[in-house]
Amino acid sequence: MCGIVGVFNFQNKPVTLSQMSKLTNAIAHRGMDSEGILIGNNEESSYFKYPGIGLGHRRLSIIDLNQNSSQPMENFEKNLCIVYNGELYNYQSIKIELLAQGYQFKTESDTEVLLVAYQHWGTDCLKKFNGMFSFAIWDENKQHLFCARDHIGINPVYYSINNTAFTFASESRAMKFHDNSDLSTDALKAYLFSMYLPGDLSMYQGIKKLSPGHFILVDTNGNFKVEKYWSLPTSHNISISANDAIDLMDKQFNESVKMQLISDVPVGAFLSGGFDSGMLVATASKYTNTLHTYTVGFNDGKQFSELEIAKTMSKRYGTIHHERIIKSEDVIGILDKSILSMSEPVADSAMVPTYCLSQMAAEDGVKVLLSGTGGDEIFGGYSRYVGYNYKRALFLSIPKLLRKILGNSIFKNKVIGERLLSPPLDMLMSTGGAPDLLKSMFSNEKDLIVYIKEMMNSILNSKISN
Repeated sequence: MCGIVGVFNFQNKPVTLSQMSKLTNAIAHRGMDSEGILIGNNEESSYFKYPGIGLGHRRLSIIDLNQNSSQPMENFEKNLCIVYNGELYNYQSIKIELLAQGYQFKTESDTEVLLVAYQHWGTDCLKKFNGMFSFAIWDENKQHLFCARDHIGINPVYYSINNTAFTFASESRAMKFHDNSDLSTDALKAYLFSMYLPGDLSMYQGIKKLSPGHFILVDTNGNFKVEKYWSLPTSHNISISANDAIDLMDKQFNESVKMQLISDVPVGAFLSGGFDSGMLVATASKYTNTLHTYTVGFNDGKQFSELEIAKTMSKRYGTIHHERIIKSEDVIGILDKSILSMSEPVADSAMVPTYCLSQMAAEDGVKVLLSGTGGDEIFGGYSRYVGYNYKRALFLSIPKLLRKILGNSIFKNKVIGERLLSPPLDMLMSTGGAPDLLKSMFSNEKDLIVYIKEMMNSILNSKISN
C-alpha cells in the first residue's frame, strides 16, 4: 500500500511545495519507506516546463527496494512522470514485450514498466495490465494528466475538479485537508442505507471516487473526461463440462496466487478456520516455504475462536505461524483505531480482527498479505444471498415498464427518495449490515447519525499513528 497525490492547476498557476507537503503528510501512514514530491518548472525538475503540475508519493517498498525505484519516476526522455500505487502481476511479461520493441529500463520495478507501457501504447496500456493499481501520469508533450484505477477498484483514487484545478489522492482525508470540504449529507444517507458508499460518492462534498475500470484525462485548459475502459462480462457463450470448468478454475486460481507472491519482501496470509483463507494458504504453500500466517482469537466466547483450526492448517502446510488473543476490554480501542485507519466508513465487524492481523504483520516486517476476503461473494457462500435472490426475483416479476415508472417516481419525489435513503434504525439493524454493538449504543436513528458525523470529523482532524 503506497499513496499518491497530485495537484494540477490550470492556466499556468504554479503548484507550491507546501501544497504538496500537506497532501503527502496526510497519507504518510500509507508508505513509510520514502517520500517524493515533484513540481513543474523548478530547479529539481526543469524538464517539466508547465508550472501548474505537482505529483507526490509515499512509498511502501515491495518490488525493487532500490532507491532508483522511488517516485515520482520519470522516463529516459524526461517527458513523462508517474506516481503509482499497486502491483502489476504480469509486469515481467510486459517488460519482455517492451524490451523487444527497443525500450530500455533503469530499474527492476513494475512502476517503470507501467510508465513505459503508457509511453508505447498510450491509454490502451490499460488493456495490458493484470493487477491492482491506481496511478497518475503527467505527459509533458501532450500537456495532460492521465489517471486510472484498476479493473475492480482494489486501489482507490479520489479527485475533485473546479474551474481552477484538478486534485487527486489515494484517500479522501488528504483531499479534505486540501479543499476544506464539508461532510456530504447525500453520501451519509447512502451509507446508512447500503452500509457502503456506492458509485463515485465520497463522504465529502465536491470530492468523488474514480469508479473501477475507469480513467481520467484532464488538460491545462481544464478539459476533463472520465472514460470506462473495462467492465465485467455479463454473459459467456461457452460450452464446457463441469469437470473441465473445475480444472480451469483450479488452474486460474493457482496462477493468480502464484503471481501475487512475487515480492522482494516477506509475504504472509490471514488464516482463519474458513475455507477461503485455507485454500489460499494451501495453494501459496506450493510455491513458497517461508509463508507467514496470522490468526487472532478472543479471550471469551470460544464459539468465535478459530485458533485451533488455524494452528492445525499451519502445521499441515508448513507456514511460519503467529497468533494473538484479543481481550474484550480492548475491542473498543481497537475499533477506534481501525476506523481512523480507513479512508471511508465500512460496516464490517471483521475490521477489528483485520486491523490486529495487519498490525501483527507490520511488527514482523511483513508488507504483503493474502486475504480470503471476497471468496464468499464469488462462490455465493452467504446464506443471506438466498433472501437476496428471492427479493430480486420478486422485483423482476414486476413488468419492466412499471418498474421504470416506479423508479422515476421515487427518485423525483424528494420526500419518498429521502425516506428510502434514510431508513429507520430498526430496519438498518435488521439487514445484518450493522454489528450488534450499534444496537447497544444507539436507541434511535438521530443518535446514530450524530455519532457518525462526530466520528467523521474526528477522522478529518486526526493523523494516523505510525
